[in-house]
Amino acid sequence: MARLSGRPLLDTAADAALFVDRDVELDRLGRAVAEGLNVLTSGPRGAGKTSLLRRAVYLGRTADEAHGPLGSVDASAVGSADDLLHRVADVLGAASAGLPAGADGLTRLAGLDADARQAVAVDGLPPDIAHVAFGQLRDELWSVPVTWVVSCSDRQELDFLRPPADAFFDARVRLAPFADGDMRELLRRRATPDELDDAALDVVVSLAQGNPRRALDLARHLLLAPGSAPELRAALVRRDEALDRLGAPARMLLDELDASGAASASDDALLARLGWTRPRAAQVFGQLEAEGLVRAADERNGPGRPRRIYRSADLTGVAAS
Repeated sequence: MARLSGRPLLDTAADAALFVDRDVELDRLGRAVAEGLNVLTSGPRGAGKTSLLRRAVYLGRTADEAHGPLGSVDASAVGSADDLLHRVADVLGAASAGLPAGADGLTRLAGLDADARQAVAVDGLPPDIAHVAFGQLRDELWSVPVTWVVSCSDRQELDFLRPPADAFFDARVRLAPFADGDMRELLRRRATPDELDDAALDVVVSLAQGNPRRALDLARHLLLAPGSAPELRAALVRRDEALDRLGAPARMLLDELDASGAASASDDALLARLGWTRPRAAQVFGQLEAEGLVRAADERNGPGRPRRIYRSADLTGVAAS
């Protein structure tokens, strides 16, 4: 059952056996890296962008040199463009010894061997920091011997490509939805027929709409509640009907919540991704809660008023509400 976890795959031999398809995307990414071209990889949340980058890292380390010796940086918690550059410098082995105290990350990267260009995969970077790094510092980054492979969600793509950063990325790789056959193969590699029979697979594949994360969520639900396929289908239909009534903002917010696990209306990163104000987020959270699509609880973290934290309702709750 651990293989049905929704976590992204790692760049390990064990997880390499679970990776399915994306050969076209990997080949395009690998060719770009081999030519020293910066790549922006995008796709819907849950499409497998992180797994794709880690697969490229694994191939670069173990198999095809055309994919390049990729290092990998989880940039979801970086606080500034300089913080990002220091993390990349650490991964690529850029020296700090001999530099002035407090030297910035760009200075460290400039000290890399110009004849041994390296590539780095950057995942989870906030759009505002991406714009500083690849827009404001674009020319400086062009001068260091580093090829960049950067991921973003499809909804963030325009933010990542806001001029002058649009010229920084020479190639773009977009992750399309999985075909039904590939989705079946993904699930078969992670669950035995005793855990998910053909009927359960049919339900998961039809409801997942080509999104691996959604497929794994649905598969876990069926594994923990055998025989509930009809109820699961009904719950998903009801959820989609409710979202259709509420409109695009509600669907956008629920997608963000599904991806992050939990959030509040005062979550700055959430508001930045959506381009909303706090009152707007609170309003849409209220609509989702009234439809039974999210659950809310007050959580206190230090003095002051508690924050109201929202989480997606589980499917059985959606079916019953």
